[in-house]
Amino acid sequence: MSRIQLVPFVLAASCVYAGIATEARAQETARPEVFVVAPQPLSSNLALTPPAAPPAQVQFRPFVEPKPSNFLRSLYVTTATMQALDVHSTFAALNRGGGEANPLMNGLTKNRVAFGAVKAGVAATSIYAAHRLGKHNRVAAIALLIGINSAYAAVVSHNYRVANQMAR
Repeated sequence: MSRIQLVPFVLAASCVYAGIATEARAQETARPEVFVVAPQPLSSNLALTPPAAPPAQVQFRPFVEPKPSNFLRSLYVTTATMQALDVHSTFAALNRGGGEANPLMNGLTKNRVAFGAVKAGVAATSIYAAHRLGKHNRVAAIALLIGINSAYAAVVSHNYRVANQMAR
């Protein structure tokens, strides 16, 4: 299997994993509920009447943070994989005489460790942002990661295509 064929395989495998591991249970809402006793009505002469029983205590339900779904977790793994494939495909193209088209990364490609560290940071930042977004809007988090992963899949595919053309 060539490296160009590997990219769609990784994306397909993550989608299959997400489909198999999807949870059937509904997610709990994470909003606390507050219960308060209504005040006693005033008498006709506007004097306060003592309550018949002590007022009820205010009850709070603890905040339960929603966990990311299995589909989101598979997208986290796919994001890290796409970044790793981007590093590999970039250096494969550079080793065969290609050049870095991104001017922001051009200087970093001279140092493999720095380039890998920046790509690891990009993956971690993307995953963290999607995780935070997923707490409030799961659909937006999924759409964000699908967009990022699709863009990097195109970049990786292009890098491997360039590397294969340079090898001929």
